[in-house]
Amino acid sequence: MEKLFLEILNMSFISCYVILFVLGVRFLLQKSPKVFSYCLWGVVFLKLICPVTLESMISLIPKQVNTQRVESYLILPDAEVTKTKEQTLLEEPAKETTATPVNIAYKDQSLSVIDYLIILWFSGMVLIVFLQMKSYLVFRKRLSGAVWVRDNLYKTPAMKTAFVMGIIKPGIYLPEGLREEEEHYIIEHERVHIKRKDYLIKVLAFTICCIHWFNPLVWLSFVLMNRDMEMSCDEAVVKKLGTGIKKQYSYSLLSLTAGADSLGGVPLGFGENSVKGRIKNILKYKKPARWLIPVSLLIVTGVCIGLFLSPVAKGDEREVSSQPEPVKNYLLTESPVVLYDRSTARLKLIMTEGIYYEEEYAGMGGGTYPENYYGSYELQLVSEEGELLSAFDLSKDWNTSINYWKRFDIQTEDYNGDGCPDFTLGTYGSSNFNIFYLYTITRDNSISRISENEMAYNDKGFSVMFPHEAKEGNYYIYTEVYNNAEGKYLQYTYQWNGVKGYFQNMAATDNSEEGSGEAGNNVSMEDPMEDDIAALFGKAHNYYFKDFYMGEDYDGDGIEDTALIERKGSTNTITVNFGNQVDDLEPGREEFKIAGADLNNDGKNEIIIISDMGINGGDGIYGLLVYAKQDQVYQPVALPMEYEVYGGFPYSLNWDGVSAEILDSNKRAVIQVENDILEAHYTRTGQTEEWKKLQGKATEPVAADGICDFAIQMIDEKVKL
Repeated sequence: MEKLFLEILNMSFISCYVILFVLGVRFLLQKSPKVFSYCLWGVVFLKLICPVTLESMISLIPKQVNTQRVESYLILPDAEVTKTKEQTLLEEPAKETTATPVNIAYKDQSLSVIDYLIILWFSGMVLIVFLQMKSYLVFRKRLSGAVWVRDNLYKTPAMKTAFVMGIIKPGIYLPEGLREEEEHYIIEHERVHIKRKDYLIKVLAFTICCIHWFNPLVWLSFVLMNRDMEMSCDEAVVKKLGTGIKKQYSYSLLSLTAGADSLGGVPLGFGENSVKGRIKNILKYKKPARWLIPVSLLIVTGVCIGLFLSPVAKGDEREVSSQPEPVKNYLLTESPVVLYDRSTARLKLIMTEGIYYEEEYAGMGGGTYPENYYGSYELQLVSEEGELLSAFDLSKDWNTSINYWKRFDIQTEDYNGDGCPDFTLGTYGSSNFNIFYLYTITRDNSISRISENEMAYNDKGFSVMFPHEAKEGNYYIYTEVYNNAEGKYLQYTYQWNGVKGYFQNMAATDNSEEGSGEAGNNVSMEDPMEDDIAALFGKAHNYYFKDFYMGEDYDGDGIEDTALIERKGSTNTITVNFGNQVDDLEPGREEFKIAGADLNNDGKNEIIIISDMGINGGDGIYGLLVYAKQDQVYQPVALPMEYEVYGGFPYSLNWDGVSAEILDSNKRAVIQVENDILEAHYTRTGQTEEWKKLQGKATEPVAADGICDFAIQMIDEKVKL
């Protein structure tokens, strides 16, 4: 219902411009036959009811009007939007912690502003329809004594005006006591209505008015459309019977004015609808000049087509013909939040810089989604008065690319019992889970992270409620992840550490049916060797390899460049926009890394790219290529054998059951990795059981299967790859 309501609001908003435009054109057509003015209203009511239009460069609707969304002004803060109640188990007797989490928090959410507006809109529409139906039934009852004369002509003593009634078989109803000459004029007028199906057009237009009852310009359009309808009918009668009847026809119109009837405010009778204006129009009517008809037809046709077509978006707007495209300072989501002092504010998620994909472009993980917003993000806390209270740069805080493919609400909860609102934000982690970070809004209204590391959870939402509980004065969060390698579910427990100010990973528990349920080794994530682990293992490749880059100058010409994965037919291609030219470089899969450097000291930057080749499930071989500019086009440069895509660096691994040793191609030890670092790595990546199996077992050296990264260094004042 919300989506329908917002769509109606947006159609009504755009139609306001269309109505004003039609009023201006209608003024210019004063000397033209009124049938042209009457036709103009068709595009107004079509725009009010048709949510889909074609895009064209010749649209008469400004892009600013067409792209403006009414809901951006309706998502208003409401002090009662979010109420959080929390119960604690501090007074309960101590008991043993089980592996199954108990979620003891719940939300009591009242109706939002948009909900109240929907109720008001729907109630108004139902009321108008009810009153109209009631008037119709009363009107039909008054016609019960009508007498059939001939064909579809009836006479009734209950009415004092003439009108057409009926949908399938419309009839002409005349009051009694009319002179024969008057009857002739009036019948001709009503027959024109029937021939043009005006009785159906009027019902349809009124129905549309009921839907847009809150818009006064729509009702104005309905009144003026009826006026143009009647005047065009008058002109048709005078044209058919001759201009000599203008005086008598005007008398007939005037004589029925006093008896005008209406159905719930909808004019029905012959003598209704601006009688003074109609009489003036009849008396001054004369055969139009020959040139006036084609010119009027051309104007009306052009205006109707131009107003129906929507403009093609350009620049920072979404351009259908060019996807994906850069987007800056885009408000993705805005949610109400209750602060520590119980005041309310708005928590906004802003994509400061990134790209927008349409449906045919895949998002992270290869899925195809209705929308994709992929880039750098910032959190903003804004007061009800519009004051920026604080801002937090997510992109600097996260070690992963951020991709959202739908709008979502940021869900708040007090996980650590300090009275401040906490919330999760996540993005794609794998096909099984999303990666989340936990944040809080402190007492001074600043935003900070309260999870030491990312938290994997089997939920594909972007802001979720973690299962949690308070027990014996401690606060716990539980997450569950399916481990493909183990073929089982693992549950992670995080405990609040008030001294350090974050939730700390306690243990991973086998939560599968076959698992023992025993907790694994407790591993503190506050480990001084964390940097060593990151240096050796890094993150999973989809964390620091991206599918788009912005804001860098790769070719050194002083212009910011953009590099991204773009679908070209059935394959993906790495496309680089150097600002003054666009080149399609190597085929890519989903992620890549790019840099620019003068490798051969010729004063020009070469472009270095390493990309996921999709081998061994997508995490096997990464291909390295270097491009040099030749004749204004970047061409690949031949690299030594060891750099070949399917060669990789011939590193190998020795494992003696206690420590691991990384060897180069000459069997020289490059890195020695001790037991505790390996244990922390296996535990962090959810491979505790695999780690247990490796204890005391030595394996043969295993060769690395491809390049997985590159670095650019200055050695002896020369650039080295």
